Amino acid sequence: MFQGNIGAWKKNVGDKIQPGDVLCSIETDKATVDFEMQEEGYIAQILFPAGTKDIPLGTPLAIVVDNKEDVAAFKDYKAVAPTAPAAPATPAAQAAPAAPAAPAAPASKPAPQVSPASSPASTGDRVFVSPLAKNAANAAGINLASVQGTGPNGRIVKADIDDALASKPHKPTASATAAFDSAPGIGYTDIPNSQIRKVIADRLTFSKQNIPHYYVTIQCQVDNLMKMRAKLNAHSKSKLSVNDFVIKAASLAALKVPATNSSWQ
Repeated sequence: MFQGNIGAWKKNVGDKIQPGDVLCSIETDKATVDFEMQEEGYIAQILFPAGTKDIPLGTPLAIVVDNKEDVAAFKDYKAVAPTAPAAPATPAAQAAPAAPAAPAAPASKPAPQVSPASSPASTGDRVFVSPLAKNAANAAGINLASVQGTGPNGRIVKADIDDALASKPHKPTASATAAFDSAPGIGYTDIPNSQIRKVIADRLTFSKQNIPHYYVTIQCQVDNLMKMRAKLNAHSKSKLSVNDFVIKAASLAALKVPATNSSWQ
């Protein structure tokens, strides 16, 4: 343990304390424990309120005086804000690579071509777009039918959306923003994490990166899937792969069980 949180104070300023009295509760990496006093005296000042997080070990939490008359002398005493300890980093932090800076777009890169008349959407064909580019287009209120993809097989990628924004600025409409926030699987909720959850995340990341894994596979009979794929490809200008069906199945599963579509950030 290198740092901890103050769960709750059991004593107030001016209270008398005896050996064995619980001063406050401390949240450690794995449990919440009581901080018991070893001496008697009076609480003159509480330096950090309940709920303060990530206090390094060795940081004073309160001031105790022998005589009650000395309590008033510390009325205006202010604690120095705790700083993160220079202790060894967690395994996850040691293994996490630095985020690379986004390279600047070359000046000679041509602007995306906009051709709504011949766009896939206007002809009824499927629009091939990466999930990242689709989310960016929804947030910016850009019609994907007006963007010419530069990815493999004309796939629209994030760079195409960035170029469209640079060539003709777009402002997201209220309806587009509302649809983005309320669409299933796109809107999200941040959940505060306890100390034990943080430790679990670090340990799982360390385990995944440093401990050899083995993987279990199963065989699936996909005769019906292959028949459906053959029928659809007979009428589609774009070839559907088995992976397309797997992604579709995973998306439907995420809609049925939204809790699986979560991530640690």
